[in-house]
Amino acid sequence: AAHLFGGLCRLSSSDATPGREARLFQALGGICTWALAAVCRVVGIDRFSAAILWEFASCYALWALALAKGVLIFATCPPQGTGLEPDGGKSDGAVFVALPLEDTERLQRLVVGAVCGLPTVSVAFLAEVDGEIEESEDNSLVERHMWLTRHRTMLAGGMVETGIAGVLIGASGAEAVCDLARFFTTVLQPDVVRDPQWVASCSEAIVTVREARAAAATLAQQLQGQAAALWGSINNAAVNLGTPVGFLIDCACLAYFVRPPDMALADRLLAASGYNGADAMLIDTSVLTALCAVAANVAQQPRCSALSEAIAALPHESRMLVVAGLERWRGPISDIGLGRWMRVLSCASATPAPEQQPAASPPQASSSGDAGAAAPMRPPALQGLAKEA
Repeated sequence: AAHLFGGLCRLSSSDATPGREARLFQALGGICTWALAAVCRVVGIDRFSAAILWEFASCYALWALALAKGVLIFATCPPQGTGLEPDGGKSDGAVFVALPLEDTERLQRLVVGAVCGLPTVSVAFLAEVDGEIEESEDNSLVERHMWLTRHRTMLAGGMVETGIAGVLIGASGAEAVCDLARFFTTVLQPDVVRDPQWVASCSEAIVTVREARAAAATLAQQLQGQAAALWGSINNAAVNLGTPVGFLIDCACLAYFVRPPDMALADRLLAASGYNGADAMLIDTSVLTALCAVAANVAQQPRCSALSEAIAALPHESRMLVVAGLERWRGPISDIGLGRWMRVLSCASATPAPEQQPAASPPQASSSGDAGAAAPMRPPALQGLAKEA
């Protein structure tokens, strides 16, 4: 395992030479592929999951990610730009003993899904079965928080060591991009950007959070080199599959760590959600809240943006719902960017709305009833941000 891991990491570095080392890379990938293919044959290919991968790797992040990377690079047509395109196995007496193409592609899809599931709570606490997690009466909840944070910290460190990010992005199809965005966001641990409540419980918790932040910063720096490919895949998936609110929230958190090359990302995601400039009332306010967070984290300017135009076209009640959503936002967000977009919302809200006639259409009054009830709850903190901006 150690030699296989070292070979995969060394041969994927920028100073690796083509030819024999490329074939050796394919050979190491073949070992990983046949190993996991054997596991799938034993447990059933439809039952292969993140938990199976984690257990097979003995709950060791580096080994699990190295295995996954080996499978993802072992294909008839590996991701472009990796320098691993094989020569068909006909030169220098090289022989590639490969699985059928259909089986290889299916195994790769399963491995991508398994890797994306590694940061989940269910995988992190598999060690409870072996008795590795000891609970105490007073600190069981804090210990669980620290265990989960350490688990994701190990995954972040393993991703940096193996350099799997670029291969993972290239091997993920459009249907897996939403899970991939969630995976990157979870491993970067946005919940420890600011001190969580449990950090003050003990000195060990402080060290755990500090290590998590350091691992996230290192991984974010590595992912920044893959920003064009990552955000290109996300944009294509949004166009083809739509923009669920959870996906947009993940995009907003991910943009905080990995700046996309396109600062108009929020406008592109808005267009992918179906908005064509005709009727902003048709857009859910939770979608607009997440898009404002995306725009804040990518430093998008409101001037001449489709998002600001959509906000300006909203009625007062809907704008107040967006304001309240941003006030409750739990993910990391740029204070400067937030103030910029709060000013857009506040300036639009400060414009007195024309008085409605008593004979106003009943559908509009009934559809905005819930929003109208939330309008008086204008957070005072938001007003301060708007004035400072």
